[in-house]
This record gives sequence, C-alpha cells and structure tokens, in this order.
Amino acid sequence: MGQGHGQGQGRRHAESLLIFLDARGLEVSDTVRERITTCHDPDQLITWVRRAATVDSAEDLFA
Repeated sequence: MGQGHGQGQGRRHAESLLIFLDARGLEVSDTVRERITTCHDPDQLITWVRRAATVDSAEDLFA
C-alpha cells in the first residue's frame, strides 16, 4: 500500500475521532481539531481514539 492509502486511513481515523468526541459531548477546540486533522500517523490516531473513551476533555488526549 502506498503513502496515499496511509493518508486516507489517517484521515478516516481523524474523522472518527472527532465524531467520537462529539458523541461524548466533549468540546473540541480549534487547536485540538487542528492537531487531530494534521496527524498523518494512523497508530497515533488509534491511540487517541482509545483514550477518547475515558478522557474528561479533548485536550486530555495528548497527556
């Protein structure tokens, strides 16, 4: 698989993460949204998705 596939996968993970945070009722600042949407590492995004299940704020994803 090429780099384009990885970027597409990362974009899907980022979108899913933002949807998940929204569903939990967590406010996502522009800074957090930018950090999520500019991340192209699918493994990092998956880590953040897992953390999103238990954090108290979107900023806590990065702690």
